[in-house]
Amino acid sequence: MYFSTPQSEIALPDLHDLEIGEVLIDRIRRSVSLVFINPVSGERLTLKFFGVSALHVGPLGLQNVVLEAAVLGTHSTTEIFDRALLLTKEVRSKVESGQTKLFYAEPSWGAECAIAFQGFSL
Repeated sequence: MYFSTPQSEIALPDLHDLEIGEVLIDRIRRSVSLVFINPVSGERLTLKFFGVSALHVGPLGLQNVVLEAAVLGTHSTTEIFDRALLLTKEVRSKVESGQTKLFYAEPSWGAECAIAFQGFSL
């Protein structure tokens, strides 16, 4: 199932109540993979981000449950946009010009996640 929060510019899989189970960072290739796990079925879903210029994930715990997630970009003017900018220390003009997009996952428990990136895949 795909959904978009009112703030999301790109439709994402429904990440609500999934847990961030793994964060894989490749500094040389500037990529980050987030592995989300369904705590009931054990099903795994991976989002891979490319051209990553900034990353914030924390505080990590044994349980990191997503409340909602969005990809934010040129048309974003919300509190979560401002929060993602703050966490990644990304320059607003780079996002507003389309050079960079922001992924933000708001936690209901555990880690908050923000990534400044150029592309991503499922």
